[in-house]
Amino acid sequence: WVTAFSDELSAFEAYAEVMPHSVVLLVDTYDTLRGIEHAIEIGKKLRARNSSLYGIRLDSGDLGTLSIQARAMLDAAGFQDTQIMASNSLDEYVIQQLKAQGAKISVWGVGTNLVTAHDYPALDGVYKLSSLRDEKGQWQYKLKISEDPVKVSNPGCHQVRRFYSQGKAVIDLLYDLTLGIPEFPEAVLFDSHQTPVAVADYDRYIDLLLPVFRHGQLVRPRESIHALRERAIKNVNAFLDHQGEKPYPVAIEKRLYDKKQELVAEARKRNKT
Repeated sequence: WVTAFSDELSAFEAYAEVMPHSVVLLVDTYDTLRGIEHAIEIGKKLRARNSSLYGIRLDSGDLGTLSIQARAMLDAAGFQDTQIMASNSLDEYVIQQLKAQGAKISVWGVGTNLVTAHDYPALDGVYKLSSLRDEKGQWQYKLKISEDPVKVSNPGCHQVRRFYSQGKAVIDLLYDLTLGIPEFPEAVLFDSHQTPVAVADYDRYIDLLLPVFRHGQLVRPRESIHALRERAIKNVNAFLDHQGEKPYPVAIEKRLYDKKQELVAEARKRNKT
């Protein structure tokens, strides 16, 4: 929700206006330490209205070090009672390690590892705002920044194109519908962010994201559970062919990658002013 606003402080102010008696602010959207400073600023305004800053939440980065820094900043500003909450794939082992480091965490947010049998496969699903229409109907890019590179979200109106060669999937490429995608795009692998590679050796492709509802109306024919099952099995079997090979490549189209880096730089500059 922070990224729906023009800047972090505006988002915090809006939240405090709606939830003045239970304000917990997620401070890691752009820069955690700067986010804590913004939270303290909101806390002072809440005190002036006979309310208080109940807590802040850390959800990325070095939770131990950040919690110690956060506690020192909050205490120095007179917010000794403000709680420090932590999340980010916590389990009993991570919590034990953080406590051994002297982490100043008051509340532990355990989600995936509590509600799933995480010793067996589990997949995190997290909502991230990537674009938002303005008053004129134009799409505005949105993204989250994090100390964890994997948590820096991708902006734009997304589509995923899967390329095939001789009947075998060779790469999945995330692109932005507004920027479009060339016939022979360049791809930046998510796990490396190295020099872009050209996607040229393919004979067909499909776009994977298909609309189901538009403006509240069903636009895709219903399928039976048997048809869904058959397609799922077919897709799983296709990727079983990749076992024993190097990981299947998933990448971001270069123009979207460049736009992302531009927006990250702008957000970091804006957040420091």
